[in-house]
Amino acid sequence: KAKESGGFKFHLFRLGIVIVWACC
Repeated sequence: KAKESGGFKFHLFRLGIVIVWACC
């Protein structure tokens, strides 16, 4: 279960980078 949480956190972090890159 911890593996899923880590994957979700990584996905959220990656998504955040994409949003920042798209905005800036």
